[in-house]
Amino acid sequence: MLAQDLSLHILTKNEEDFIPHIIKRLRPFVGEIIVTDTGSTDWTVELALKAGARVCSTTMERGFGEARNEGLAFVTLPWILQVDADEWPSDNLLKWLAKWTPTDDIGGAFIHRHNLVGGEPIGERTHEWHPRIFRSGYRFIGRIHEGLGAPKETFIKAPENALLCHYKTVKRQERQNAFYATF
Repeated sequence: MLAQDLSLHILTKNEEDFIPHIIKRLRPFVGEIIVTDTGSTDWTVELALKAGARVCSTTMERGFGEARNEGLAFVTLPWILQVDADEWPSDNLLKWLAKWTPTDDIGGAFIHRHNLVGGEPIGERTHEWHPRIFRSGYRFIGRIHEGLGAPKETFIKAPENALLCHYKTVKRQERQNAFYATF
């Protein structure tokens, strides 16, 4: 895929440890970077701006789907790559992304996400397929564990070894679980 056709979108809150790295890793593959920040009290926003991202701010009052959608409203390119700041694209994913040329009948691509907490598999959710590349104009639905409102039958699967790695510490997962419980 040509970089001038792909926008990177990242939803953040207090991600200063991750945001500079994910932006640096994906910058060569995208034409623009949009960060939607949901109330960081650390250096996330400043680091994202320094790395060349456009940053918009919102709250999580209406949930993850609406927060993501607010950022997607700023996208100007025809395709979107949606990642979280604490995810890491494997070399195989980057190689595939650089070569992939979507056709007119493709709505997006499912990416294989590998989840570990504290270095351990997390059961049935260790391996998941998520719609992470999609046409601009599609939007998310749902407050938590949101889905993409798009015709999934038009999506392809990236190669299984083209991983998006999501490795968390136990402490980070516990904080996120406590936050999810508020929904």
